[in-house]
Amino acid sequence: MNCFAVISVPVIFMLFLAARAMKVKEKHFESIIIPSVKINPASAAKKISGAVKIKTIGYDDIAKTDMKAFRDFARYLEKSFPGVHRLMKREVINGASLLYRWNGKDKQKKPVLFCAHIDVVPVEQGTEGDWKYPPFSGKVTADSVWGRGTQDIKNQLIALLEAAESMIAQKVVPERDIYFAFGHDEETRRNDGADVIAGRLQEMGISFEYVLDEGGSVIDNAVAGVNRPIAFIGIAEKGFVNVHLAAKGEMGHSSMPPVHTAAGTISRAVSRIESHSCSLVITPPVKVMFGALAPVMGFGRKLFLSNLWLFAPLFKLIFARTPSGAAFLRTTMAPTMLQGSGAPNVLPQSASAVVNARILHGENSGTLRAHMEKIICDRSVSIEMHQVYEPSKISPVDSYGFRRTAGVIKTLWPEAVITPYPVVGGTDSRKYEELTDCVYRFTPMRLDNSGMKQMHGTNEHISLRNIEDSIKFYTAMFAG
Repeated sequence: MNCFAVISVPVIFMLFLAARAMKVKEKHFESIIIPSVKINPASAAKKISGAVKIKTIGYDDIAKTDMKAFRDFARYLEKSFPGVHRLMKREVINGASLLYRWNGKDKQKKPVLFCAHIDVVPVEQGTEGDWKYPPFSGKVTADSVWGRGTQDIKNQLIALLEAAESMIAQKVVPERDIYFAFGHDEETRRNDGADVIAGRLQEMGISFEYVLDEGGSVIDNAVAGVNRPIAFIGIAEKGFVNVHLAAKGEMGHSSMPPVHTAAGTISRAVSRIESHSCSLVITPPVKVMFGALAPVMGFGRKLFLSNLWLFAPLFKLIFARTPSGAAFLRTTMAPTMLQGSGAPNVLPQSASAVVNARILHGENSGTLRAHMEKIICDRSVSIEMHQVYEPSKISPVDSYGFRRTAGVIKTLWPEAVITPYPVVGGTDSRKYEELTDCVYRFTPMRLDNSGMKQMHGTNEHISLRNIEDSIKFYTAMFAG
């Protein structure tokens, strides 16, 4: 009898775990009918090409930024979208950002805000020759448009306006008021663009049903064990901060060095940061993400993910083996900049480093500072935090805005698995959190993992198919 009991307990426990796994089901979203609006993807491709040719490059050093290019871009939009600029009210915000309002039919419904940004990142010096076509040529080939900004994110900006232009030309009125917010400093994280637009909207007393900005896409081969494309909809963003470390040293000739130079002190601090990572944590947005993925996985993975209350320690160890996996589970600290003496034989009077950190939900800049102070353990190293953005709010997955976005995705990519997720990068969308509880991040295009790597890299391009699907996506979003 005792032997039977010993055997039956683990069997019952395994059956309990299996039963939990069998209960998880993929959430169903109703498809949304795409309005019968005639669109012209070839025309949109040419407009994206022209947009790429205007070098709206954002630099951390504002003095290097060519503000004339942003004014040229605004004029280019006026010329390219005459219907939009005839019918909508447009405001130029802070000289370079743009805010549009498109009146809808039902004034009882709350308006919706769609976002994109005008600025693009620079092309790394010395890599221009690695591009298949010059990075600002806007080359249009048989299947793609090439150049900086074709994925991040002039494609989205042009698709938004092209969808609106097509609807206006065919006298199709949106269901509710639509706003477009196009900031000019997203890549540099200054406060001159989307922050000012958000302030203007607050002054106007506007609140939104939801906000939709750039973010996840439909990705093939994104997660091991999932054989279908995954449509990632961002429901939150990690925090962001640039941590500046500095140390002072003795001046003099390098032939008579002290025990520790300022450069050595900073190097030791950076080494400690790299060897003492933050703790691994499964946050609520990550739980939601894997809750959506578990039902479409094989039984073994489903059993594992549906019982994270038991398998969490093992899950964290396995998932954190890759940099992309670890980014979902911990606050990351990446040393990116180092500076010391200006000459090889001169002792630096000061040395510095910049560590870019992305802060996990449940933590903040204060907990990050405490962690860094503890692991550096050197009072001669100063720690200053710049451009601090705490983790965003977490948006609900049962709201009208999420369901609408998911429904249109289901129409265009019916085989996709709808998956909420936390964005490990950053967008302008967090600037609008005071205007709605529902902020989502999705860019309507289908890529694989290699395509994702081109966004800030070499040979950035977008397919004509993705351009067409983006326009269809927004016409459907505008109709609801």
